[in-house]
Amino acid sequence: MAVFQVHQFPCRSDNYGVLLHDHRSNVTASIDAPLEEPILAALDETGWALTHILTTHHHEDHTSANLALKDKFNCTIVGPRDEASKIPGIDIEVGDGDTYDFGGNIAQI
Repeated sequence: MAVFQVHQFPCRSDNYGVLLHDHRSNVTASIDAPLEEPILAALDETGWALTHILTTHHHEDHTSANLALKDKFNCTIVGPRDEASKIPGIDIEVGDGDTYDFGGNIAQI
């Protein structure tokens, strides 16, 4: 069973950001990418390097930092297939019934 470290931090005036890290495979995901600066600060605080952005949906307050973070870290952006055309920088499209391998941890979508 996977054991993830979770780091939650303030992001935007009314929300939080979340980093998910697997120390065994050394992968780190930002759940959405609302703002670049708080995510960079959280990565600096934890010492983790961003490998993935797991996008929940296409709204700007969930994707505005996608391209800047992808440029800095060359991370993989994963998001819903039905909204792929609206998600900046998406690399992998997933949908109902799919599985996704996050550093050897298989997620059922």
